[in-house]
Order: sequence, then structure tokens, then C-alpha cells
Amino acid sequence: MSAKVSAVSEQEIQTVRPAYPLYPYQRQVLGDVLHFLDPSQDRRVVAHLPTGAGKTRIACHVASALLNGTNAEGRLVIWLASTEELCEQAAEGLTEAWSCLGNRDIHLHRHWGTNCQNLYELREGFLVAGLSKLWETSQTPGILRHVADKTAGVIFDEAHQAVASTYRFITEQLVTYHSPLLGLTATPGRSLRIGQEDYDLADMFYENKVTIDPQGHSSPVTYLIRHGYLAEPTFIPVAVELETSVSEPKKGLDYATDV
Repeated sequence: MSAKVSAVSEQEIQTVRPAYPLYPYQRQVLGDVLHFLDPSQDRRVVAHLPTGAGKTRIACHVASALLNGTNAEGRLVIWLASTEELCEQAAEGLTEAWSCLGNRDIHLHRHWGTNCQNLYELREGFLVAGLSKLWETSQTPGILRHVADKTAGVIFDEAHQAVASTYRFITEQLVTYHSPLLGLTATPGRSLRIGQEDYDLADMFYENKVTIDPQGHSSPVTYLIRHGYLAEPTFIPVAVELETSVSEPKKGLDYATDV
């Protein structure tokens, strides 16, 4: 009798696989980020992960959670990025994530390069915006405050750029009403020597930083390599002589496309 019951029980066990999963370390980072973005907390945090560790995937989970949240109906989660490539990557990630995690139909608004949105007519969903494009748009008085009133959260890709005066102005305007702010970066420090930009970045995100728990390893990178998430790198120095001169862009803006 007991053997028969055991066999039936085994048949009733089913593995249900998620359509947009996370690795264990990514789930740890996601949980830590959501803790800081909770209304009872500062609502600002930087997620610092090595390149290739899945910052975008984690952030898409965060964006979906914010838009699924209480009182998020009719609101926007805004993703800021400095290049068209990063904007496209974000749009693709958000589309895939929401198709698995979302609880209703929403809109994805593209506002970079040749894509242009009327920011007064945005409907609920995601707004992926290029920083230079949004800076041009922000010259209309009051436009960012109008968007801020509908904002459920802001995600800043390559967050170490957020302290540039124009970018910081945009970001602070969008989180005027205490909306959550998540920064993503693989390089939070700008140099080996702590400088003013490092202090400014820490100040902007209220000194809240989340990273991978190395679980006894010397660093998160070592943990990722030892567990097979990242490949062991081989470094090969390459000497290059450049005759082309590249001028720095205006402060807060990206390099021109031809550069």
C-alpha cells in the first residue's frame, strides 16, 4: 500500500520552469535591489556587476516588478541610456521580460536616435530614452516634471555617467516625486584613486550599492569564473598607433555617431 502511494506521489511532482529565469546570484542581487527600492527605504541604489553577469536581465525584472506594483496602473518605468545600442538592448530585454512577467497590456515607447515621442502623450508602460535625445526634449519648460508625475521608477544604464551635470539634471527631475532610482554599472569607480566624481556618484545614490555575494571567494568575478558563469580570461596586450584625433564631446553628451 505504501509503495503504491509513493509511486502516485512521484507522478504528481512536476517541475515548472520559468520563461524568464535568473541564476541564483542574480536572484540575490534582485532581492537586495528591491529591498532598497521599497517605499520604506531610500529608494535609490546602484547595482554593480561585472560585464556579462546579467545587469540588464536583473533590471528588466526590477522594471517589471515596479510596473506590476500597487498603484502602478497608468504609470511609466523609464530606462535611460547613453547610446542607441544600449537603448535597443533595453527595449528588447523589457519586451521579453514583460511578455513573461507582466500582468496587463502596456506600451513600450522608444525615444532615441530617429525615434521621437511626444512626452505629453505617453501611455502606461516603458519609456526607453537616449540621454542626448531626452536632453534636447527637456528644453521645453516643465516637460520632465510632467513625465515625473507618471513615473513608477527610473533605471539608469551605465550609472557612473549619471553625475554629469546634464544627465544628473534629467535624472533628478524624473524622480522629483520620490520615485525609485536604480543605477547599473560595471565600473562604479572612475579611477584607482577616489576622486570627486566617485563621491558625487555615491551621494546621488545615497551610498547604497548592491553587488554579488562572492560566497567566500576573493571577489564576485572570481565567484562567477569558479562557478562557470564567466570564462577564465586570457589577456593579450595589443599595441596600436592612432593618427585620428578624437575631441571630447560636450559635458554630459555622447560622442557623435561618426566618432
